[in-house]
Amino acid sequence: MKAPDPTRRLKKRYLRARYIGAYDERKLQAELLALFGELNYGKLYLKTAKHDHAQKKIVFRCERSKAHELAGALSLIKSVRIIPERISGSIKGATTKP
Repeated sequence: MKAPDPTRRLKKRYLRARYIGAYDERKLQAELLALFGELNYGKLYLKTAKHDHAQKKIVFRCERSKAHELAGALSLIKSVRIIPERISGSIKGATTKP
């Protein structure tokens, strides 16, 4: 399979966050869908890249232009208390740097 052109590929960012309490991905998706709406939620290209249950940290992958909007939306959600910590261009930078 041929790789897509650089202009067509997904330009992604990784957002590291910590959560307090129980994390439920379905509740999070429902809250984000209510905040963004179907169209803008689809434009997020949101995916859970890494999840550390012991430290209660999670890394989300999203589209580059929506990273700050996602960080703001995560901090507004009340059902799952999520605190955004860092936005990075690589998963290594999001997980290893303080």
